[in-house]
Amino acid sequence: MESPAPLLPAPANLFERYAVWLAASTLATAAISWTAFQIQQEGLAPAVLFPLSVGAALGVVLSAIVRYTVVPRRRAAVAAAIFWGLLAVVGQDYIGHRRHLWAYDVELERHGSLVAAALDAEGQLRPTFARYLSGRVRSRPAWWCLEVLFTAGAAAIVTACDAGRRQITTSNEA
Repeated sequence: MESPAPLLPAPANLFERYAVWLAASTLATAAISWTAFQIQQEGLAPAVLFPLSVGAALGVVLSAIVRYTVVPRRRAAVAAAIFWGLLAVVGQDYIGHRRHLWAYDVELERHGSLVAAALDAEGQLRPTFARYLSGRVRSRPAWWCLEVLFTAGAAAIVTACDAGRRQITTSNEA
């Protein structure tokens, strides 16, 4: 019996597989963070269900990446899912910071460039991401921690449940 055609070309060596895994996981986390931020801006994000669904979506994508690249092993994949889940939440805050920064710049320009230069000559008033993030965490510390826990936990659970399943057929396996 003839084997089915491969679905995707496989990376050639271990270094390539880890590079693809890392790059794809980074892009997936960024895309899911951006999408989650946009949904939050529309006011469609239920308090507990939303971080769980963001984490589950991230876990599904990360599992697919792990199945394709065949790296890392199960424990490392679950630990990485926790890390990517944390980064998804921080990524949403970073996107919020960039939007806040853009609004800040628009407001300064509205007053004219001379006023903007006089108000913030040394860039001391310009909000930094560290200050923005610490303000977000301080304003609702319990909720921010729960959001990280739910997002990272859901990503880890989905990844753990999927780890060990059959990997995607690649051209190297056919």
